[in-house]
Amino acid sequence: MYAARISDALRGAIDTRKLAEAWAALHPGAFSDDAPAAKAVNPALAAFLARAAQAIRDALAAVLGQLWPEAWVLGQQAAQAVLEGARVDWRGWTPGDHAAAEQIAGDGLQRLLADADITIRSIAESRVNELADVLEAALASDVREIEPYHKPPGVYSMQDVLPARNSIGDLAAKLENVLDNPARAKMVAHTEMARAQSAATLESYAQTGVRERSWLGAGDAKECPVCDANEAQGAVPMGQPFTGGVLAPPQHPMCRCALMPVVG
Repeated sequence: MYAARISDALRGAIDTRKLAEAWAALHPGAFSDDAPAAKAVNPALAAFLARAAQAIRDALAAVLGQLWPEAWVLGQQAAQAVLEGARVDWRGWTPGDHAAAEQIAGDGLQRLLADADITIRSIAESRVNELADVLEAALASDVREIEPYHKPPGVYSMQDVLPARNSIGDLAAKLENVLDNPARAKMVAHTEMARAQSAATLESYAQTGVRERSWLGAGDAKECPVCDANEAQGAVPMGQPFTGGVLAPPQHPMCRCALMPVVG
């Protein structure tokens, strides 16, 4: 659910057609005129991308601001169930009700949200860097002039095999692909869910007097060596990082590991 919402938010954050037109206006002659370009672009590209970055941050904040409370409740209630050896009590909460999740989560969620801007900025910066790469690549791939070449019959010339000139529409489509990336959206959703769940789990353990916790790997061939090493440590005191340098999963994007309390 949240992967699709992240993808929709990123795609809707920026008008990639206008971004392509602005870039074309900054580089006259580099693109074919498949449609009227922007009349004028006063700010430099960096300023344009700065606005794009803010739009992406705003879009992400709206979605992740709902994802984190739900993930927190998942981690919080699952941790309590493990500690008590009972079934998970969702306390009337159903997935998708982020407002109810905020009420259940308590003060711990606010501490997680205090660091939210760092996470959002990091994700947005990555997308903006990819947009910049596409813009620069569009100029690098442009063919402005072709040297005259006289060919004998049956022999192909350079002009026969060179790609078509860049167009604003082509550039806009490539920019759209950066933002509308389901695999990347899934990675963000999965990783941020894991981050919030683990933060809630750590807080639940601390509140109930757990002194040590262990790393629980996915238990299959896809588990990475760093996560394997974390799991091999066994019991690790609360507050002490695992060998991978983190206090809890995710060790990396798409990490499938979890924490277990060490009791008794």
